[in-house]
Parts: sequence; structure tokens; C-alpha cells
Amino acid sequence: MKKIILALVFPVFAGCATGDADLIKTALEKNKAGQKEEATQILTSMCDKNIVRGCIALGLVWQTNGDNEKAIKYYQLGCDKGDAGGCTSLGFLEQSLGDIAEAANTFGEACDRGSGTGCAYAGSLLMKLGDFIQAKQLLTEGCDTLNEPTSCDAMANLAKLQGNEGEAKNYLDKALGIYIKNCDHDDANACIQAAHQEWLLGHQEKARELYKKQCDKCVAKANKPFACIACSQWGQMEELFGGNKVTASELYQQACKNGEDVLGCMNQKK
Repeated sequence: MKKIILALVFPVFAGCATGDADLIKTALEKNKAGQKEEATQILTSMCDKNIVRGCIALGLVWQTNGDNEKAIKYYQLGCDKGDAGGCTSLGFLEQSLGDIAEAANTFGEACDRGSGTGCAYAGSLLMKLGDFIQAKQLLTEGCDTLNEPTSCDAMANLAKLQGNEGEAKNYLDKALGIYIKNCDHDDANACIQAAHQEWLLGHQEKARELYKKQCDKCVAKANKPFACIACSQWGQMEELFGGNKVTASELYQQACKNGEDVLGCMNQKK
């Protein structure tokens, strides 16, 4: 059975001044086009001017070019300067390198800087390490204080592990409520997460409505980054749980054709 992949994306230029965000976007586009030297020149200049998101973006460029040592350096710089995005980026890299304890600590720093996502990942990794007390503290901060739904999801998992099904349901309901609220404010990723949870709760028609809301934007080529991901994930749900292989195939085709979504293209070819 194929794994269902839920999207979580950290936009490295979120929170930047407009001019800074444009520069970072330009640099990342140059890097994607293979112009690494021009990209690093732009971002190094920004980082030297103490534009912290420039430092974090520079870390991303080095990571995508296989230099994890430099990536860690610039992510750490962003984290040390108080930007939670630098901490989360560093945490993801440390996790990918297999350093789970260090990643948990780094995500914890992101949580301390107000990142609910950091709380969620720190808590989830601490659960794997068996530290349920600290995990609960961080996840409670993320869910109850910062209203981060992924922290609420992780709290539900922790409650289930501890045999508290009632508490688990309460946290799942809270997570779903936050996802739906954020979806109503045009947060496409939240719509996808809400649709996934609605489906697993047995509310397939509600889920289909939420998926369709985003997938239609993919079909219309509305330049919405999560829209075609919605088509792919909707297709997975139809195939794996709904038994609707024809519908799934059509959704994969839409995602691949209109958005070049990797997951849609992979599933279309299988």
C-alpha cells in the first residue's frame, strides 16, 4: 500500500519585507535553474546585511546543492538570531541526517520562538525517544497556546499511546476545527489536512468537497501551489479507501498534467 503523503511546507520568505521576499524568490529561482553562484551571491549579501531570512534561504541553497555543512551553518545562524524558521529548517535537516535527538532539541528551540510546527515536530520526536513528559509539555504549548493543528494531532497520538481515547478524540476534534477555520481563510494546505481528517472520520462527502475546492484550482491552472497536491491526495483516498480506481486515475492525471505534481505523476505511471 502506498503511503499517503501530507504536505507541510515552510515558505522561507514568509514574513519578509516585500523587497527582501522578491530578492529571495529571485535567488531561489536562479538556484533552481542551475545558477548557484548568482543565487549564493544575492543571499550572502542579504545575510551580511543581517536580513535573517536571507541567511536561511542561503542555507536552503547549500542544502539543495549537497553541502549540508554550509546549510547547517546558515540555518543555525538564522536560528541563533531568533528566527523560528531557521530552527525548523535546521531541525528537518538534522532529522534527515538521522540525528533525532539533536533534531528534537532544535525543533524545541523553534517552539520556544513561537513556532507551533516546531512544537509539533519536537514533541513527536521526543515521543519516539520515549520522553513522553517533555513531549506533552511541548505539544500542549503548540496546540493549546499557539493553536497549531499539527501539535493537536500529535497530542492525540500521545493520548492514544497512553490509552486515553477520550482525550485523543478531543485533540483530533480541535485539530480539525483549526484546519477548517484556516481553510476558510484560504489556507490551501489546511484544506487538504482537513479533507484528510474528515475522510478518516468517515465523512467522505465533506472530504470530497474540501479536496474539490482546491483541486478545481489545479484544473483551472490558477497558479496555486497546493491545488494539484489536493488532486493527488484526493486520488489516493479514492483509490486506497474508496475503491474508485477510475476516479483516482483521473485525479492523478489532472495533478500531473496541470501542475506537474510529482505524486500525481508517479501514481499515474504505476
